[in-house]
Amino acid sequence: NNLYYIVFSFIAIILIIRFILTENSFIKKPTEILLSITLAGIIGNMIDRLCKGNVINFININNIVHFNIAYIYIVISWLGIVVLMTKNTMKKIKKGRK
Repeated sequence: NNLYYIVFSFIAIILIIRFILTENSFIKKPTEILLSITLAGIIGNMIDRLCKGNVINFININNIVHFNIAYIYIVISWLGIVVLMTKNTMKKIKKGRK
């Protein structure tokens, strides 16, 4: 099961790096920053899996939620991407009404 996560993480790292480094007008600086934060979270969790055999969750809230800084990076960056996509969609909708 751990091997699956390591392979998936490695593929995600390659795809994100390739996407960030590709020169095109599609990707803007805020998206690059958010993807870089995602990349940091993925690499952090992958290092834990390679060195310790699993992800070390050291933040525990009432024995219900367990997570680490890498998870926080991933969640915040993807929430940021959702906000950017929503913002861009709203701009296109408003532009289409005019």
